[in-house]
Amino acid sequence: MREFAATLKLPGERGPGLSVSVFLDDDTIAIRTGSVDLGTWPRTQVLLRAEDDGIHLRAEGEEVILHTDDDALFAVELGLRHGPPLLRRRMAELWRERDHDALVSLPPPRPTGPEPVPDRSSPKGPSPDTMTSCDVGCCFLPLSAPGCTWR
Repeated sequence: MREFAATLKLPGERGPGLSVSVFLDDDTIAIRTGSVDLGTWPRTQVLLRAEDDGIHLRAEGEEVILHTDDDALFAVELGLRHGPPLLRRRMAELWRERDHDALVSLPPPRPTGPEPVPDRSSPKGPSPDTMTSCDVGCCFLPLSAPGCTWR
């Protein structure tokens, strides 16, 4: 479970907001302040959107605005793909880092051996006397071609 320190405000509210902790896992979002649980919701029942003033969370007909120290990481963890331009740029940097880290951690590719060198001594393609149409009649394959089903 991932934890984010955040401030929570209602839309239109001024001031510092309420200090909360937001807990994310694959299935739920939970908001707590101190030992008080403000709410726990399945992710499928929460609407999320990134705006200039923070991440808007709508659940059970109520909307709150969450602002963290790293809204881009918070948005990426929430699975958001849209938002204000500055936030999207910071999110893109995180995605690139994650892609790079994922690529670095991949095992090296297995060698497959040398690729065959095509024979360029004869004219391109097989001669007409070794060709036949495929079962459907839409293309031609050499009679000796691998995968040729006409025999």
